[in-house]
Amino acid sequence: MAVDGTVDWLCVPRFDSPSIFGSLLDREAGRFRFGPYGIEHPTTRVYVPGTNVVETTWKTGTGWIVVRDALNGMSGKEGTFLICSFWLVSALAAVGETARARDLMDKLLSIGSALGLYAEEYETSTARHLGSFPQAFSHLALIEAAGRIIVAERVKEYT
Repeated sequence: MAVDGTVDWLCVPRFDSPSIFGSLLDREAGRFRFGPYGIEHPTTRVYVPGTNVVETTWKTGTGWIVVRDALNGMSGKEGTFLICSFWLVSALAAVGETARARDLMDKLLSIGSALGLYAEEYETSTARHLGSFPQAFSHLALIEAAGRIIVAERVKEYT
């Protein structure tokens, strides 16, 4: 994250994936910004002691905005990344393991929130959603996994 709050380089789903925002190399390559409208420079920008987390703070007319940017090094217990679980469903369906894909998908669908929403991570020992909630990438992976199962089942019907 740049000093003004813009994300100039973003690789998803992994840090070594191709960049979807690459304005570090080309200003026209796209970017987005975390921060209050009309305030271009933060009040403070510091590393959280003992971590690789950068904490950026803006003072606004009505309060404070704090954004934490981290690649790794945060303390605490990690859960299972749901996007990876849905990717496994997709991979199983793609290689013909449709029954295993459907079984895993059924388990994943059973852990959704009361509204059917998913977080970034899921802690199996406590049955709690962790991280960003709701998490768009988890939902996109869910949709893709469901589509893979549907296609795999239809192909099996016609072959």
